Order: sequence, then C-alpha cells, then structure tokens
Amino acid sequence: IENDWEALQRFEKIYILTDMDEAGERASLAIAKRLGQARCIRIPVPTPFKDANEALTNAEPEALEWASAWLAKSYSYDPKTLVGPAGMKDAVKALLKRDRAEQEHNTFLFPSVPFRLRGGEMTLFTGYPHGGKSTGAYQIHLSEMENGERVLLASYEIPPEKMLVELATMKARHAPTDEELDACLDWFTGKLWFYRPPQENATLDALLSDMRYATERFGVTRHVVDSLHFLAAKEDYEGQDKVSASLYKFAVNTGTHVALVAHSAKSKDADRVPGMGDVEGSGGVCKPVDNGITFWRNSNKDEKIEKARESGDADAIKKAEQLPDGIMQVWKQRTNGKLSRTKLWFCTEAKRFRTTPEPEPKMEPATTEKAEDGKELF
Repeated sequence: IENDWEALQRFEKIYILTDMDEAGERASLAIAKRLGQARCIRIPVPTPFKDANEALTNAEPEALEWASAWLAKSYSYDPKTLVGPAGMKDAVKALLKRDRAEQEHNTFLFPSVPFRLRGGEMTLFTGYPHGGKSTGAYQIHLSEMENGERVLLASYEIPPEKMLVELATMKARHAPTDEELDACLDWFTGKLWFYRPPQENATLDALLSDMRYATERFGVTRHVVDSLHFLAAKEDYEGQDKVSASLYKFAVNTGTHVALVAHSAKSKDADRVPGMGDVEGSGGVCKPVDNGITFWRNSNKDEKIEKARESGDADAIKKAEQLPDGIMQVWKQRTNGKLSRTKLWFCTEAKRFRTTPEPEPKMEPATTEKAEDGKELF
C-alpha cells in the first residue's frame, strides 16, 4: 500500500483476499479502511481451505472456478447504518399486513376511535392533574390484556396493591367481592406484572433494566410508566428529554409498546382541552413519541347541573346532565395521521370511561367458569 498508493488510486474496485481466520479478517478490514471501504471487496477462500495457496494446491478444479466459487460469496464492508430495500422486504410486508388488519378490525378500547397501540411505538398520555389520564391509560391497557397482550405497569405514585383494586373494579364493573377479586387475580395472572420502584435512588436505568427483563422473561408487550416527573425533576428539561428518548428507543429495539404518562401545564381556561404544546416541562418530551393522547375532565359539569336545578328548568337540567364528563383527544398519530376528539362519560362505580351517556352494563358475578358456548364468563 505504501509503495503503490498512487497506482492503486486508479482502480474503482479492489479485491482483498487474506487468510480465513480471525487475524485474516482483521487484516482485510484494516486494508479496506486504508484504501477506502467503498471500493474494497472481501473475497473468502472456499471452505475448508485456510488461504488461497492451500486452495490452489489441494482443491478440485471446479472449486477454483472464480465467478461461482469465489466472487459469488464476496462481500463488502458496508456501514450497518445503510440499508437497501431488499433487506427490508419481510418487515415492510409485516407493516402492510398490520395496516390491513387495523382497517378490518379495530381492537382499541373504543372501536369507534381510529387508534390503537402498536408494537415498536410509544404513546404519551397527558392531561391536567386529576383529569383521568392515568385511569384512561389503565383502562386501555386492561383492554389490551383482553386482546392477548401482556402488560407491565410501573407507577411511581400508586402502589401495586391499589392499582390492582382499581383494575379489578374496572374488570368487574363494580367494587368486587372477595370471590370476584379472587377471580380477577386469577385472570390477571400471566397477563399483568408490576414494577415496584425502590423507595430511594429510583433511576431510569433501573427501570429500563427491569422492563427489558419483563419483556424477555415474561413476554411483556405493553409497558406503562406513570409518570415522567418521578424520573426527571420538573425543571430538569435535559433529564425529561432523556427519559422520553430512552423509552422510545426501548420500544423500537424490543418491538413492544411503551406508554408514558405526563402532566399538562395548568391553564386559566379550564374548559380548554390541552394538547401537545401544553405538556408540562421540556418541549422535547413530545418529539420522539409516535402518539399523543389527552384525557380532559369536564370539571364544570357538576356546577352547570346544580345551576340548572336551581332554575327549575327541566330542559336545562336534562341538557346539563347529558354533558360529557370528559374528552379523549388523539393529537398525534404518526402511523396514519388520524386525529380524533371523543366525548367520554365516566362511571364512578365501575371506574370506567364510556363513549355514551348510557349507564355501564351490569355484569354477572365474576367467575372463571365456562359458559355453555365454552367462553369464559369473566
């Protein structure tokens, strides 16, 4: 290389043939880097021979055919960050198959809403304090479990025992009896896990490590992190960006879905449904996420009902009582761009949101026994 550097500059392609061992591969890569990886091609010696000399002296004539035995198996040192269409065929077909399945059947909690949680994506759940964002996220993930997904809930606010009470109430559609609770726990087993954060030194790295373990060990496909500001301080914008970016990278690398709960900054206008620009803290939190959902509580509804009753106007009372308890707004959906705004009504007894003012249907006593059609009653 040193003696013939200028002469080698004339060639558009340079073939490198070194020994077929670790040292030979290292030497080949080093030569390619010096001469320019873009024009260097590595030629492997046909097995079982270590080098070209051994092949030339011992191989059968057909094994020495240059085009089929040597060039056909050659390779270049392309950067792993560069890919072509051919290598993505299966992945692209899988995405198209998923898109067709979404159009045919929506498995989201509210089928009328053009949205769903997807593997390899991240969703940000946001809203004002006590606006229902955590409850909405838990109900959505209960629905995901009903669709066969496995869920890990990581809450830094609510102990796992309290979350189980809330989820069991959602499942039974009322405060469960002891018998119903046992049935709920049996149903959740194998579908649901909790991350119980340490009381001190709760770090993002520790959370990601356990999320990765749950994915590999238990087959978890859905992760919920509640909430952002327990992992990064309110004014730590760089830390918040890191949390969001790290969780997004985790979702992409594992093919699971990650949901991150974050507060919306308080507004003087309580009737305004917050969106992307209202997420409290760093503006960078929203950048990597694929989807954004706001849960907004209609906190003025009770006041409007009371005023209508004071007036004695029956029509006004009925109109006020029919007002939605809240709004679920999808303000970002990278996959298909479909945004939506859905009125919600909340059943306090069932701790569930509905898209209709009609009361939550009563459920039969919870049991895991089979009905006549073979389906689980609960």
